[in-house]
Amino acid sequence: MVYLITQIALFLLLAVLMGLFIGWWFWARGEQPVAESSNDIEVIESKRRLDQCHRENAKLRREGKQYKDDLDRLNARIAMDDDGDLAAKLDVANAKIQALMEDVQMREDTIAVLEKEIEKNTS
Repeated sequence: MVYLITQIALFLLLAVLMGLFIGWWFWARGEQPVAESSNDIEVIESKRRLDQCHRENAKLRREGKQYKDDLDRLNARIAMDDDGDLAAKLDVANAKIQALMEDVQMREDTIAVLEKEIEKNTS
């Protein structure tokens, strides 16, 4: 009986040690490098802002495309029907498209500045 208890305790100890080792190995392998200098922190922050600007730029482009499609449909309806209300909607749609295009241009300028900043910081 003592032999069986010793054998079970040995296997449990072995399992705990293997679990600790495997856990430590996965933890160390998945650990991200820590930015040590302020330059590294600036590069990481610039990349994060650049990614955010790319996402916002893509969103604005999708919205612009949607408004452009709406504008094309309104133009087709105006060509078929002479209604002052549709002309007003068309003017509103044109204003929204112009505002979105200005936002897209501003984001593209910001992206260009951030890319230059990242390039400068990584050099």
